[in-house]
Amino acid sequence: MLMNLSNVTSVGLALLALILTTHGGLVATACGAAEAPPVGYQLVWSDEFDGTALDMSKWSHRGLGPRRDALNVADAVSVGGGQLTITTYTSGGNHCTGMIGTEGKFERRFGYWEARIRFDGAPGMWSAFWIQTPTFGQPPNDPATAGTEIDVIEHRVSDQSGKDISGLAHHAVHIGGAKSQSHVTEDLKLGAGFHTFGVQWTETQYRFFVDGKMTWTATPVSKRPQYIILSSEVQDKSWAGAIPADGFGPLESSKTRMIVDYVRFYEPKPDREHSAVVKTKEKRSLNNCLQPAVQKGGVATDGQILWCPSVIHYANEKAEVQALFTACLPKEGPARIVVQPMDHYYPEN
Repeated sequence: MLMNLSNVTSVGLALLALILTTHGGLVATACGAAEAPPVGYQLVWSDEFDGTALDMSKWSHRGLGPRRDALNVADAVSVGGGQLTITTYTSGGNHCTGMIGTEGKFERRFGYWEARIRFDGAPGMWSAFWIQTPTFGQPPNDPATAGTEIDVIEHRVSDQSGKDISGLAHHAVHIGGAKSQSHVTEDLKLGAGFHTFGVQWTETQYRFFVDGKMTWTATPVSKRPQYIILSSEVQDKSWAGAIPADGFGPLESSKTRMIVDYVRFYEPKPDREHSAVVKTKEKRSLNNCLQPAVQKGGVATDGQILWCPSVIHYANEKAEVQALFTACLPKEGPARIVVQPMDHYYPEN
């Protein structure tokens, strides 16, 4: 709908349309260092592994007993020196490893999830940081309701042919009853040292990051709360190659480890902290400044700048209108403004 200044006084109510920008990419830092979360997010949960034992108020051991070609055992998981370690080892002819999760203790939907991890892997096994749903595939082919498995990072040192792929990250999204999606990155030199792995889960998209760089995006997304899993798994002659003939060595000396420095979850700050309504005592001056924007579909009323374009105008002229609005802002106002379309407005009778 095109509107001019004569229409402004007939607008009784309109929806707020100048919103302070609160999202965007991560700030890349030195390789493997802690990354800054997306702008507008706040830390609400973390484990820095500062104790001497696994914090059972946050985590539980998962699937103790046989899994694939190993046994999940509690003593494969240890905490010390500010780190959590999952050690894969061989004892009494059995291969052993570990898996922990936050199911029933910490579950969230949307937000930014990150872990800083060092992978010391071996053929025949892989390690992962993933986000799982309690209702996978229930109902089938309905990711919004049932949730999805989000593999933030799966790491292998070897593929099925024995080729060294230790520098690569494998991301995936699995939907019960539907085809999975996956992506393998270029060589990111992940075979040595710590690296950060994250996923930004919004209402419309998953955005995957390694060391602050976005590596993949995927849809559709889950709309239900989900929980974190850290795991190592063993399977002979699988997608991770063959288990070494002499196994992985005993627990005390095995060098096959997943070492986690921290796990953190950030969520968007409340909307009230994101919004900015621009007001002025000089309404007439403001309106004069805004006239070009108003002619494009903007609305100025009661000293507030509002935006009420048609969908077509929003799609085609958003940048132009945003620039016109921004030019009118007081210097102490927000640095960046996002103009959003409004569904309707209410003229006076």
